[in-house]
Amino acid sequence: MARAVLTKSSPVVVVPSESEQTTTPPAGNTIALSSFDGMPFPMRLVLAFDRPIHEPVETIKRALSRTLDHYQPVAGRLDGQGGIACTGEGVAFVAASAGCALGEAMATLQEMDLTSRFPGVFCCDTDPLLLVQVTEFSCGGFVVGVTWNHLLADGAGIGQFLCAVGELARGVSPPSVAPVRHWDDALRGLPSTSVTAQRSTVLDNNGPRYLVRHDVAVPLSLVSRIKGESGCTAFEAVAAVIWRCRTRAVASAADTPAPLSFSRNVRALVGASAGYYGKSATASLGRWCRPRAAPWRAAASPTLPSSFGAPRRTCRTYCPAATAKQQHLTTAARRRRRRTSGTTGSASLAG
Repeated sequence: MARAVLTKSSPVVVVPSESEQTTTPPAGNTIALSSFDGMPFPMRLVLAFDRPIHEPVETIKRALSRTLDHYQPVAGRLDGQGGIACTGEGVAFVAASAGCALGEAMATLQEMDLTSRFPGVFCCDTDPLLLVQVTEFSCGGFVVGVTWNHLLADGAGIGQFLCAVGELARGVSPPSVAPVRHWDDALRGLPSTSVTAQRSTVLDNNGPRYLVRHDVAVPLSLVSRIKGESGCTAFEAVAAVIWRCRTRAVASAADTPAPLSFSRNVRALVGASAGYYGKSATASLGRWCRPRAAPWRAAASPTLPSSFGAPRRTCRTYCPAATAKQQHLTTAARRRRRRTSGTTGSASLAG
């Protein structure tokens, strides 16, 4: 079908309602950012709901205002000194409507303008930390598009915030999860932030890194077979499929590292308090190599089946020296086992 016509209103500012009883920091406080919080680049999320609710735009707008009472830093601004000032200035909100049913638009949903955007590639100190757009469809379904500054929260944190919006929209107050954003209270022992210095260095020297977006469909039957043969997780199975396809495509030398990088939630590892919604994700890097003997089929690993041809090392946080040493030791040990196994077998047959 042709792309649906979308009509958007001008942005309005939604501020805390001041109607909720909360224990969160009041307006005027400043939240120090941790060394985890990273860079001020925008993140986007689109959530589609096919079940109609009464006046979705106004319902979500009111719930958002009440949620900001519990999440005061979300309504604040960056203070330019490595912190979030709880100024209560609010978040940007846009109401939109589409001239088609949600089901008709599902195939082209990613191409539709369902989220608001920050003016620049990176977020500025004066920008709101959160932009929300609610798009109503002719069938009564609606889409919530969220854009936020990554310094505010990671994916798990913004998910917690949106769950609170949903609860308040249904009349549940206070939210089931009490929010925590003070990193020095929730993440004890982390080094103090150097966000301002890091930001200036990255922006001045490196600029934005553009990546190509590509959607890959991995059949559920393949994922189920890999899980059944190996006992691995669905993520490990999908990661191995993508790793193998990419490694085959580039056709690099047998011992050339073929790294796979992904983000992981480290709240449990760093002792974050329940309800902490600041960024608690870090990049993990699995450094896998194709073996010499079978360039298109990697040796079996403890977590993935040999019939699939999975990478021979499981993912872990990358340490170049330790990884290289471990790969060398692992390869040497395998060679010794092959020689020993071959000698034992020959002796047994001769006897």
